[in-house]
Amino acid sequence: MILSSQTKKIFAGLGLVMFYLPAIVLAQTVSPPSTPSSNTGIVYECTSGAAGECTFNELLLAVQKVTKWGAIFALAFSVIVIAWAGFNLMVYGENQAKRKEASTMLWKVVLGIAFILLAWLIVTLITKGLLLKPNVPQLLKP
Repeated sequence: MILSSQTKKIFAGLGLVMFYLPAIVLAQTVSPPSTPSSNTGIVYECTSGAAGECTFNELLLAVQKVTKWGAIFALAFSVIVIAWAGFNLMVYGENQAKRKEASTMLWKVVLGIAFILLAWLIVTLITKGLLLKPNVPQLLKP
C-alpha cells in the first residue's frame, strides 16, 4: 500500500506531537530562588564544600540522575519505534518482507527495553547500596 502525500504529512505531524509531548507534559514551573545562586543547571554542582570539592555521595547522585534521564529518553524513543513498527505491521499486512522487518524491529525494541531497564536497575541498586546513610557505618570516610 502506498501512502498519499497528505497521509504522510499527518503521520509526520503526529510523530512530532508524540516526540515533543513528553517535554511539554514534564515541564515544570520555575520558582524564583530564595537566595542568589550561581547554579545554572548546565553542570552538576556540589552542595557541600567549596566549588569542585564533591563528595562520593554527590558523585553517585549525579550518576543516578544521568541514568534516570537517559532511561526516560530511551523509553520514550522506544515507544515511537514500537508505534512505527506496529504501523508497518498493519499497513504492509500482505508484504512478507515488510512484515518480517517490522517484527524484527519490535523484537529489537523489546530486547532494548529489557537491556535499558536492567542497566537502570543495576545502577540504582549500586548507588543505593553505596550511598552513605546516617545509620550505616561510613567506610569511605577518612
